[in-house]
Amino acid sequence: AAEQLAKGNLNAHIGHGSRDETGMVLNAMRNMVGKLAHIIGEVRNAADNLASASEEVSATAQSMSQAT
Repeated sequence: AAEQLAKGNLNAHIGHGSRDETGMVLNAMRNMVGKLAHIIGEVRNAADNLASASEEVSATAQSMSQAT
């Protein structure tokens, strides 16, 4: 699972850990992947919003330049 995560595969299966140290590491990795996926989703949403705003600004600028 760690190799898959290192390659960027956030869908890699991370097994359920036991209560020992290895299990704690697996649980921490699973939490990290979940939070990272959430952050990536927020960044993607922000990028989409920025692209939409950029298109609106561009259209407004073009409209204003044609009006003058």
